Amino acid sequence: MSEINARLAQKITLYATPIYIDALPKAVPEAIMSRQDPGPVETRYMDGSRAGDFNFSYYAKSKTRLTANNQLDAIVAALDLVTLSAITGVTAVSIEVTTNPFFEGETDKHEYVYTVSFTFSYVIS
Repeated sequence: MSEINARLAQKITLYATPIYIDALPKAVPEAIMSRQDPGPVETRYMDGSRAGDFNFSYYAKSKTRLTANNQLDAIVAALDLVTLSAITGVTAVSIEVTTNPFFEGETDKHEYVYTVSFTFSYVIS
């Protein structure tokens, strides 16, 4: 996730930094979080190569619905159908959006949380 988050931070202006991992902070009214989602086990081949998918999501929390949703739209534009080759040991990778940004919920402080999901597909030879 750290490589994807670093690429994202270079491509767009984030309304909140850092990108938190696995939990949104309660004390901060505007925040962005990345989280690994459940996914299938990778396929392993006799020649030692592997192929698989890594599912992950971004969450955006804000006092306004539009701010959170717009941030996720920008994340989709920056990552969808991106091909990455800079990650060590991975010969072919791509990122594809699997859901559109959607409303996840509202906190007890009336902050709105939206999320969007991606799949990172890879082949390691």
